[in-house]
Amino acid sequence: MSTSLLYHAFGIVGYYYQSTCFIAGVIVVAIQSDHCRLRCPVCKSREIHYRGKLVRRFRTVSIGQKAVFIDLPVQRGE
Repeated sequence: MSTSLLYHAFGIVGYYYQSTCFIAGVIVVAIQSDHCRLRCPVCKSREIHYRGKLVRRFRTVSIGQKAVFIDLPVQRGE
């Protein structure tokens, strides 16, 4: 899978493909965000402090009979 397939198949923009895992009949695709696009959600400033990440798992459309999930590390809130 590539970043282009993420865009054309799932409509995911601004993220990069990292890896794919096949776990118990499920496809898990790990992606990561572009750090240049990361901004404060309140003031839109690029001057931010990182406080760690949590991996969120999102379900997306299936491929054939296989369920597909997207793993995305997101910045922790306060």
